[in-house]
Amino acid sequence: MKLTFTIQYHTSWGQQVCILGSLPALGNNIPTKALKMNYIENGQWEASIQVRSLASFSYTYVVVDANGHTISEWGNPREIKIPASYKNAIIQDNWRSNGTDKTFYSSAFTESFCARKQQTSFIPIDSPKTVRFSIHVPRIDSSLCLAIVGNQPALGNWDNKKALVMQDTHYPEWTAEMDASNVNNPIEYKYVLYNRTKKTIVSWEKGANRTLEIDVVIANQLVLKNDETFRYDIPNFKAAGIALPIFSLRTENSFGIGEFADLKPLVDWSAKTGQKVIQTLPINDTTRSRTNADSYPYSSITVLALHPAYINLIGIGKLKSKKQMDKFAQIQESLKQFKTVKYQEVIEAKWEYFRLIYKQEKEKTFSSADYKQFFAENKQWLLPYAAFCYLRDKHSDSNFRNWKNFSVFDWDKIDDFFKPEFADFDEAMIHIFLQYHAHKQLLEASNYAKSKGIVLKGDIPIGISPDSVEAWMEPHLFNLDSQAGAPPDPFSATGQNWGFPTYNWERMEKDGYQWWKTRFQKMAAYFQAYRIDHVLGFFRIWRMSADDVQGLLGHFDPALPLTADEIKGFGTWFDYDRMVKPYIREHVLNGLFGDYTNEVKERFLDIEQYGVYRFKKAYNTQKKIEAFFIKNQDKMEEHKIAILQNGLFALFCEVLFIEDSKKQGTFHPRIAFHSTYSYRDLDNGAKNALNNLYNHFYYQKHNDFWKEQAMKKLPALLQATNMLVCGEDLGMIPECVPSVMHDLYIMSLEIERMPKDPKEEFIHMPNVPYLSVCTTSTHDMNPIRGWWEEDRGTTQRYFNNILNEWGEAPQFCEPWVCEKIVARHLHSPAMLVILPFQDWLSINGKYRRENILEERINVPSDPKHFWCYRMHFTIEELLENDEVNDKILALIQQAGRNSTM
Repeated sequence: MKLTFTIQYHTSWGQQVCILGSLPALGNNIPTKALKMNYIENGQWEASIQVRSLASFSYTYVVVDANGHTISEWGNPREIKIPASYKNAIIQDNWRSNGTDKTFYSSAFTESFCARKQQTSFIPIDSPKTVRFSIHVPRIDSSLCLAIVGNQPALGNWDNKKALVMQDTHYPEWTAEMDASNVNNPIEYKYVLYNRTKKTIVSWEKGANRTLEIDVVIANQLVLKNDETFRYDIPNFKAAGIALPIFSLRTENSFGIGEFADLKPLVDWSAKTGQKVIQTLPINDTTRSRTNADSYPYSSITVLALHPAYINLIGIGKLKSKKQMDKFAQIQESLKQFKTVKYQEVIEAKWEYFRLIYKQEKEKTFSSADYKQFFAENKQWLLPYAAFCYLRDKHSDSNFRNWKNFSVFDWDKIDDFFKPEFADFDEAMIHIFLQYHAHKQLLEASNYAKSKGIVLKGDIPIGISPDSVEAWMEPHLFNLDSQAGAPPDPFSATGQNWGFPTYNWERMEKDGYQWWKTRFQKMAAYFQAYRIDHVLGFFRIWRMSADDVQGLLGHFDPALPLTADEIKGFGTWFDYDRMVKPYIREHVLNGLFGDYTNEVKERFLDIEQYGVYRFKKAYNTQKKIEAFFIKNQDKMEEHKIAILQNGLFALFCEVLFIEDSKKQGTFHPRIAFHSTYSYRDLDNGAKNALNNLYNHFYYQKHNDFWKEQAMKKLPALLQATNMLVCGEDLGMIPECVPSVMHDLYIMSLEIERMPKDPKEEFIHMPNVPYLSVCTTSTHDMNPIRGWWEEDRGTTQRYFNNILNEWGEAPQFCEPWVCEKIVARHLHSPAMLVILPFQDWLSINGKYRRENILEERINVPSDPKHFWCYRMHFTIEELLENDEVNDKILALIQQAGRNSTM
């Protein structure tokens, strides 16, 4: 068989178009052996090969320049199957460029929004002279199909009712063949969205007719016309959704906390109200102490294991003892009544049940084929996770450094835990047992959501806990002597310290970031979209030493710190003691501590020279200061502790530069140093020089450098799955971030009250990018009603200037105001508008929560915040609430967000 490939591509000088594929003549997928094509004219390239027999093969086009650099077309390799009856095949391709429709190839569209209910089988026509048309079109309503209408009898001669219906066997690829025995050149045609049942065209693609010029088709010849990019003549796809943590769900069947099984009725409610996305918070196991401290979902002990708290007990099985089942039914009924999640009580009760049901069901579970498959596919992370949990419980401590002989991970040592003869075999195996059931229940909910066209959107935290399976098992992948966080922002004036180690990106790069790929692929088993928490961390992370409590003393990493000479080059002097060590002077102490100044000097400071002080060695880090007040909290009044501790933390931050954590003798300007006494006491010349240095360092110097860092990591990670990717890009955003996210089709996060342009107070909603997720609030913020009461001046300006209402703003955010805010977001250009449950309900004065203080999920400035928010009525009640549901559906429909079209 002779295969002839043709493609249109306009190259630059020195560039060569090649074909790389699975056939020997195409290089057997070895880039250096790719087949070079011949340039014909006007951007036309051609190449022919002879093959003896052919079942199917794959290939892709690449462009190679004179230096050996390659440009690959977008997408997975092309797959072609040619019947053996053909002796010649002419393959006419188009270069696959990166376009907006790339988003539609994500599993959010192909498995949920536009999933095909029943795919048709492609049956080649019985003709020795054939033209096969194909095009990839993922965004098409499941009730419709693709068809071709054209100027040939086989294409209906432009008759709508005689369109050639295409097959979706390999969706999102659509394929159809026509008999080419009597072709009239040129073939003119268009692709259309078609209702097969009614035999009507729903929408023609826009633009000029497509054309195909072919020579006389000889016997036993197949012409393959592979088109790209359907030219939609319909509005942009837009959808709405809900953001709600799993733990916040409330149903008649849950156990005082939301569970994976509760997603199914939430899916029903979403479908009923026209919503298409359910966004959750992280769902990984956070168990350290089985107390309320474990409620923080962004501090998990593993990035792969699911949280056992979200397992439905009856979903594992009922206990055979009626007495025991009655007991747990009473506990369940009690826990269901609380306004918030009683985390510790829930965990205690569930674990009592877990141990009983494990003893009853373990043999049946471990002998099942389904379990065996799950174990085989996940063994590499299941065993370390179960060993970690066993050792944590045995030592009553999640800090693996305190586990004596097991403080360093060793496969040989933990392997013994999973042998039946091991004394505590069941104590280790119960964790695998629970992971299997968690997996089953979440997978069932995920499949149910997909069957309803609803996308589940997960959340990938940027960090890992220092006391986690990953830190224990693969410490070389992390900088365990550092902490990650965020510089000061509207959430916290002193920055955020998340307590997570930073990543050793250089080490991760060596195996192509496999650790991250595994993490993403595990998430793809349950979710079709995901949010990358703090996507800026892939450009640079805010890094602090292990001795810091607040985020003010951090610096970006990686970065390009300044030498002393470079600092002087901005026209200022540089003195290490004055600028790098805490600036502690008499007037600074009086300003921070007032009447407590003498006590502070006596207890915490040494005199360096008259009027100049330094911290005593016992208190020369923020962690040491924190430890002192924890130890003495029963000996001091709470008010005094707050003044002294916060003042000492601020005193420790009285620096203008921070020495780089890796390269001694180089420095970063301290973030927000303008608020320090140290800066205020400088002369105007020094201030102006430092201002110029500061602006250059944070807003100009690193743009290309940070872009390079992100482009090393993100493309490889995003290609690991087909999930739709959204990035949380809030905070101090480098100039390079929007372009990288745009080029990689990472959807941005847009919040009206957090504009990315510092000159704006609120986002100009019509300017929100299409590839974005727009929301009223996040879990780290007050919902609409709480925000309305935060700052009266801000509220008034928003009421007059944004909502265009006259007069004085209402004291409280009345339902009509909330509705207007929600509608503004729904009518934005954003592809997705995902609103917190609290904000959806805010539009109804009867059913929204009475106390707005109970709506807040998290307070970022409080690292010990208890995450316990819970819906104030059940999803079953919500499903029956036509007043609320009809209103939400109407708002979504009015905004054009209720159709896959």
